[in-house]
Amino acid sequence: MWDGLGHFISEDEDLDFVQTLPFAYPTTLWNFHPLRKIPTLGLVADGLKTHIDTEGEAFPRLMIVAHSQGGLIVQRYLARMLAEGRGRDLARIGRVVLLACPNEGSQIFMPLRRTFLGRWHPQERQLRTLSEEVKETQQIVLPDIVYASAVTDRTCPIPFDVYAGMKDGVVTQVSAQSVFRGASALPGDHFTIARLPSTYSTLKRLILATADSDPPDAPAAIPSVPVEHYRDDALALDVHPVIETSAPGAGLPPQPPYVTREHDEFLRDALRTACEGRSRLVVLVGGSSTGKTRACFEALLSLDPEWRLWRPPSAEDLVEVLSSVPRMQRTVLWLNETQRYLTTSRDDPAARALQALLDDPARGPVAIMSTLWPEHHQTLTRDADSPAAQLLKDRQIVIADVGFQGASKAELERVAQSDPRLAEALTASRDEVTQYLAGGRELLNRYEGAVLETRALIDVAVDAARLGCTEDVSEAFLKAAAWPLVPESHKRTRDQGWREEWFERALADAGAPCRGVPGPLTTLSAETDEPHTYRLADYLRQKISARRALGCPPDAWWEAAVRHVTAPADLLALARAAQFRARYRISADLAQRSMDLDPSLQGRGLLVDVHFAAGHVSEAEAAAQQALAQGDDRPALRLARLLQDAGEGAAALDWRRRAAEQVGGENAWARYSASLLEAGKVDEAILAGQNVDTGRLDHVAYALREEGHADRVLPVARQLAAKGDGGLLVEEASRLYEQGRLQDAIDLLEEARPTRAPGLYETLMNYYEELGDTARAEEAGQQSAERGYGKALKRLSVQREEAGDLRGSARALLALGSCPEWEWWLLAAAMEFAEAEDYQAAAAAVDRAIAAGRHEGWVVAAYLAETTGDLDARDDALQRAALTDDAQAWSWLGTFHEEHGNTVEAETAFRRALGLGDNGAWFDLASMWHDTGDPVRRDRVVAEALAEGQARSLRRLPDHVDGSGDRAAAEALALRVAEHGEDSAGFFLARKWRRNGRAEEALGLALALQRMGHDEAIGATLRQLWEAGDTAAVVRVVEAQEVRRPGATPRNLDYALAAYAATGATEKFTRTLEAAHRPAELARAGRLCRQQGHEAQAVALYERAHSLGDRGVLLDLAQLHHQDRKQAERLLREAVDAGVDSAPKELADHYARAGNSTAADRVRRYGLADDGPAAPW
Repeated sequence: MWDGLGHFISEDEDLDFVQTLPFAYPTTLWNFHPLRKIPTLGLVADGLKTHIDTEGEAFPRLMIVAHSQGGLIVQRYLARMLAEGRGRDLARIGRVVLLACPNEGSQIFMPLRRTFLGRWHPQERQLRTLSEEVKETQQIVLPDIVYASAVTDRTCPIPFDVYAGMKDGVVTQVSAQSVFRGASALPGDHFTIARLPSTYSTLKRLILATADSDPPDAPAAIPSVPVEHYRDDALALDVHPVIETSAPGAGLPPQPPYVTREHDEFLRDALRTACEGRSRLVVLVGGSSTGKTRACFEALLSLDPEWRLWRPPSAEDLVEVLSSVPRMQRTVLWLNETQRYLTTSRDDPAARALQALLDDPARGPVAIMSTLWPEHHQTLTRDADSPAAQLLKDRQIVIADVGFQGASKAELERVAQSDPRLAEALTASRDEVTQYLAGGRELLNRYEGAVLETRALIDVAVDAARLGCTEDVSEAFLKAAAWPLVPESHKRTRDQGWREEWFERALADAGAPCRGVPGPLTTLSAETDEPHTYRLADYLRQKISARRALGCPPDAWWEAAVRHVTAPADLLALARAAQFRARYRISADLAQRSMDLDPSLQGRGLLVDVHFAAGHVSEAEAAAQQALAQGDDRPALRLARLLQDAGEGAAALDWRRRAAEQVGGENAWARYSASLLEAGKVDEAILAGQNVDTGRLDHVAYALREEGHADRVLPVARQLAAKGDGGLLVEEASRLYEQGRLQDAIDLLEEARPTRAPGLYETLMNYYEELGDTARAEEAGQQSAERGYGKALKRLSVQREEAGDLRGSARALLALGSCPEWEWWLLAAAMEFAEAEDYQAAAAAVDRAIAAGRHEGWVVAAYLAETTGDLDARDDALQRAALTDDAQAWSWLGTFHEEHGNTVEAETAFRRALGLGDNGAWFDLASMWHDTGDPVRRDRVVAEALAEGQARSLRRLPDHVDGSGDRAAAEALALRVAEHGEDSAGFFLARKWRRNGRAEEALGLALALQRMGHDEAIGATLRQLWEAGDTAAVVRVVEAQEVRRPGATPRNLDYALAAYAATGATEKFTRTLEAAHRPAELARAGRLCRQQGHEAQAVALYERAHSLGDRGVLLDLAQLHHQDRKQAERLLREAVDAGVDSAPKELADHYARAGNSTAADRVRRYGLADDGPAAPW
């Protein structure tokens, strides 16, 4: 069949990079050999999977071409891969081409096929018109392959090109093209379509398109350079330069010798994985100048010479290249300061492009090296559903800010002897060695000792960075924004010459190097004709940002930003920062300017909010309409909500209609449909709902129910089911069931069967059981298990057992065990049959389990034989169990011997299970010796397990020992296991003792665990004591804890402070408060004090947290000062200036309570200005 195609390809110079891998399978009409079997399409699909996994393993890109029923085999293969959770492995398949495939079956010669092949010939059955198996396959392939949008474990988008034969008399054009989009036809009949030159021309075009006109071995078309290019130039990759030294000796290298720390091994492990062919993203998270970029640079040196490196200049460049370059094999993407590339948007194109690169093994391997400050990482991952959060999830390697944690002390001292810069840093600032080397202390000294105008320049750049600017600041912005920051008292003392030259002098002062390290503000464009821009030293950006986090720049600073900031994304970020701080007019100006420069930015929702609040309805409507023109319906829907809240229902409905009709988004149609229902327009609502896809159509049904039209839901449910989502039909069936219409509910669930909706089969099983049709109940439960949910049949088993039907319970378990991957439950069924004294059924279930590979079934067979008195059969079964290499069988064999008092045989069996990989046997062995009264052997086993690193395998042992009444031994075992890192045993034991009234014993164990560094148990103890109101006990617990080092604050500081306040221990409260430095703990202590009514202490705690940079406590302080209106107003204004969420509303409410309705209205509508509530604008 494929010889002609292979010949064409081998002779075509344009396709010299293509290799064909033909796959043949048996499809004979006659089967003369009685021992040979005609395989089903499923078996052939498994053969194709093996063929691709082996023969195609070395190829990063595959294209599959299939003819006739070969197309059904390909679809079955794809469906099975998804069922196994291997969707990501399919990403290297760039295209599937189907030629004359009977996607809806073949009618040709059906009577003859049945006569000659036989009604039960497996391939004949699947050629019948749309057999159930083919239909089920297409119900997976169509939504999860053909129409999929993302590569996941269960989905993978693959283009399908489907062709019918123009003269095909075997497979009709309708069947060949089926429901595949873009299906077409080629010359030829059913047999010649795969051989004609015209078909080859089409296939060649598709091959080149799949390869993207770039042969697999061609170099990546990206502006990358060999990694070797940077081997001797760390500064070129933004590694910080280090301070100069006056120590004797010259010729020091640009960087001191590298001292490895714990994170380096994780980083190199990731690169080793990339070198093995699997793409990796590594995110190094640490503060400024902690060595993140240097660590990445050093890891680069371990890569082979063929690796290349690319530093995307911007997020736009990153997206453009990743969307146009198909392969980037052995390429490092250098994303230093990753916040410059990613955003928190749920539509972030850079995050999506990077995820797609990682998900497609054919495009790699790539190594993405990323660095982030902790605060930037927290911001990007706050919304767990955003593309950036999904990309960064569980990929961070944290670098400690304090000293060389994780570094060898001997290595540090050795290296310090060879480099005076490192020696100086270790002596001067052992807790911030890397920061000292990068000039952090010098930069901070320069800032703190600078004249006021120089500090003003640095503060402008700091404020720009902390409020959202990612680009360097312009000279014009620096000058305009810094002038209002220079105190008027300072300006009055200066002469005219100073006024003319202050900016140039301050700029030169801020740019002067600090011991060879670039100064606070450096320009990268000094020698170009472009307007000068200045970059802030990132150490100062982090340190000074923390100091200024609670302040808001003056209005003049914001006005300067409107005039002089030119990066559209930065303007929009500043607009949002201004909105959070209730500078609404400035926010609108910044947002409008950003979108004037880049209309694609999504900032019109902000304009809708601020203009509508100010009463500028026409401006809000203009912003919403502009967004619709850009394809963004969210501002229009936001405007509709605001209009609805204002009582303008008709206008709100009109805007939802516009959003739905002009953009056509699912959300817009769903909301428009719901609004029509609220307006009583049921028919129009249902009509609008037909534009909603499966993900939103259930909202329409919910709205129908809410508006009292439950009888109209069923058509919507059927519409959903036709699109493959039967969830609503299941809900409707439940509604019918609640009305007592059991058979109608079952009929509706049967109608929903093809959709495989969640909960469908379990519900169907329950209804059939109630109807008394136990066979169908078990069949439905099996279908649930086959789709991964076995609990349905387990629950049915329990239900029947509770009703006294042991055989019925066993049959339910038997049905579960009959499903692939659930065979263990055949043994559970056997035991249940045995309990019902149906030993024949029990033996049959055991036989099936053993045949399915559950070798522990021999032990169950031994139990059964012993129960029936057949000791010879018992011994035979035990011997058979001992002949296996199955760890579970040996473990069960050990339990059998233990129960029969044969400890020597039991130990032999358990140790054999250990040798075969069953680490749970450590617990079995140790508990056996404990139960037989031999603690010496028990402890010997424990020591062996711990030496093997198997502390986790022993986590149940302390509870087991405690259950026998030996509390002391249980505690000792819990602590022994905790010493090896497994604290869960001790935690659960302490919790059990607390619940059983053994509080002192629980406390002793919790304190012992904490001394080992495990805090969870003591924290739970403190919570329980506090909730019980026993503050004196909280003090005892807190003071019983050991501090980590002399002078340190107590652990569980929040409970310590709250307990001191509650018990009147004023001196301890004050001393502890003064030593505290973690604002989050102080804020929690404040909340605990407020719960007990200790407001004065709560104020002190909140004020201390505020002084350490916690913005959120300002609202708590304002509430505590509510009787002092001026103080409360001051605190609320500070909260607004700090950007605390809901602070503007709280300030407006405060003015309203004080009787100042004018100020309240102005804050709500126009926000704040420097001197108070803003004026109308």
